[in-house]
Amino acid sequence: MRSILVTLAVGNRTGSELLALFERVIVASATPRGCSIHHLSAD
Repeated sequence: MRSILVTLAVGNRTGSELLALFERVIVASATPRGCSIHHLSAD
């Protein structure tokens, strides 16, 4: 299984709700392709 590391930052005008949306989209896109997603979080 392939694996990728994803980092997303919350910045000016980017709230935590948008960060959660990005995470869901990335996971939904990668899962059918057999990729394992690992992410780092600042919280």
